[in-house]
Amino acid sequence: MKSKSICTITGIRPDFIRMSEIFKKLDENFNHTLIHTGQ
Repeated sequence: MKSKSICTITGIRPDFIRMSEIFKKLDENFNHTLIHTGQ
């Protein structure tokens, strides 16, 4: 059961790529929302 929510904010593409494995794990275990600012 995914009871906790986590929101991550990233601004630049290299950060998004570098963090992709962490985002996958967050998606599996939490209600994860990713916000990309498009900088």
